[in-house]
Amino acid sequence: MLRFLAVSLVFLATASHSDATEVVWSGQPTPAEWAAVSAASGAQQGPMSLFDLTTAATRISSSDLEAMDALSAAIEDVRMYETRLDGELVIMRDLQRPVDGIRILQDQADRDRLFKALTYQGFAVDRFFMDGLATQDDAAPFRETVSGLSVERPWVDAVALEPDRDISPYEIAEAPQRVAYTAVRDEISRALPATLVPVDFPAEATLFVDGRAVTLSPTGGVRVPMGRHLMHVLIDDVVVQRWDMRVLAGEERALSLDLPTADAQTWMAALWNGEDPALPESLAPHIDALGGDVWFARQGRRGVDVIRVGPDGVERTQVETGEASQTKEDPPFSLFGAVNAGWLSSGNFSLDAPDGAFTVGEVNSANFGLTVGGSYSRGLIRIGAGFQLAYTPGEAHVARVGSSKTPFRAYPYLAAGIKPLQATFGYALPHHPTAGLRSEIALTKGIELQGTVWYGLATTRSRGSDDYQSLPLYAATVGVGYRFGL
Repeated sequence: MLRFLAVSLVFLATASHSDATEVVWSGQPTPAEWAAVSAASGAQQGPMSLFDLTTAATRISSSDLEAMDALSAAIEDVRMYETRLDGELVIMRDLQRPVDGIRILQDQADRDRLFKALTYQGFAVDRFFMDGLATQDDAAPFRETVSGLSVERPWVDAVALEPDRDISPYEIAEAPQRVAYTAVRDEISRALPATLVPVDFPAEATLFVDGRAVTLSPTGGVRVPMGRHLMHVLIDDVVVQRWDMRVLAGEERALSLDLPTADAQTWMAALWNGEDPALPESLAPHIDALGGDVWFARQGRRGVDVIRVGPDGVERTQVETGEASQTKEDPPFSLFGAVNAGWLSSGNFSLDAPDGAFTVGEVNSANFGLTVGGSYSRGLIRIGAGFQLAYTPGEAHVARVGSSKTPFRAYPYLAAGIKPLQATFGYALPHHPTAGLRSEIALTKGIELQGTVWYGLATTRSRGSDDYQSLPLYAATVGVGYRFGL
């Protein structure tokens, strides 16, 4: 116990002095559980699911917004070199880093900003290398071959984004470069398109190419101009996969979803089984995207069981929630079964005997049985129905049914009241309408103490020319049952 407490204190103290740690839940936490765990971990997001975990590295993040802002700032930063001798070298070189830093395009605005950067970079490439673009070694990172011609790679990528867009003086100020850009666009339009082929995408997935949602052609693909394209897949408004791909004219490329869901499920199951499995390679980028330190949590018997996975390995502990002494609200519908024993009394035991003496031993019997039933509960109120089977041992302790006799009595009933005490109404076959009381008291999770008392009304039945009189029936039982919610 002391060792457990020490580990817990170290665990929570470390968490409280570190950056926010996100929490992945197995199941849905109660508000009190989430409040306790989020306070201990410093989590900035809400309770995360397995889906959230396996898309952490692909979903839109602040780094995507920062990359787009950095691109816009870079364009303005390098403009001062446009009028400097050989300043084009600085423009095309310094724009390459923020251009490469763009990993996703969400919409037209993002596409416009990247298009603006690429056309301006291509302007610098064209003006710096001029006729030497095809031959100079230091031009290699900035050139592309289209139909045997060496052209400016940034312009190829700009056309890939906006194949039908005319260039404006605002985007390229110099007329010779606007003419050169249009020539590159026309050359690409004459080349064969590349084809992107989604493979086994789920029905709910939407493919975006360069910030546009696309529909597949009748052949099952999407045709795009040659050049660089940024694709992503959206499921439930979450980016689940990304591609940054450069395609050639006439090329076909397959796009396959590779979600690490199965790897994550297997790994997490091993963690909860007490093992210390290696982190799957497919899951590592997602753990890194969450800061490299993640808590896994689930409801425990005395609080929340927590497994912390971080750079230093795996740690296990529990977080107290303040709910230990509280009974969580039961599901509204429940079923139960019980075994019970008690007492049953009927004057018919003596009345039906050939030499009945109405002694205590004759009219009273042990009562053994089973009960099954179901209930609907709302707060303290409970209504239900059940079926109780009673067995009375002893040769004379039987019920007459026509010319036969049976030691069993079936007792279907309806119940209404509060959980600890309900009124019952039913029929103790074969003869007695009944009214009584029923008690159901929870002992531990699922286990409860059950008690019943009921009174069977006297009745008279006709048997041909004779009447059969059933005397009042009395019963009381105590039993142990098991209840489970639906």
